[in-house]
Amino acid sequence: MPTADSVFPSNYIKGTDIMDRQYLTEVAASKLVTMGQGRDAEEKVVIYFHGSDKGIVVGNQTNWKAMVRLSGQEDSDNWQGTKILVKTESTSYGSETFDHCIRIKHPKEALPTAINGVPGSHPDSSGDDDLPF
Repeated sequence: MPTADSVFPSNYIKGTDIMDRQYLTEVAASKLVTMGQGRDAEEKVVIYFHGSDKGIVVGNQTNWKAMVRLSGQEDSDNWQGTKILVKTESTSYGSETFDHCIRIKHPKEALPTAINGVPGSHPDSSGDDDLPF
């Protein structure tokens, strides 16, 4: 039976693609992308990685500030080459808790089981083994 994810594939990496895994990776590029249509259209920055057409939407202040801190650059056009850890965490907002929220962290926070490669790739698939971690 098809799932929503298989019928409507996303152009972006989601928290459910990452789940409880951690990924050590390097930003290949960042682009300003229009999301939504009409009055709901918004511009968001998406960071991309070597070996993947999918990127991560930097859609909140937490991840934006993490990218600025890790890259040393306010301008997202200058984030290329920044080494990051991508993982998920639970986040509370008001009385609700949301699971599998994508978080960008310093690579030093990685667990020994962190995967070198593209966020969302499976541990047994080929990752970017050339990453210097």
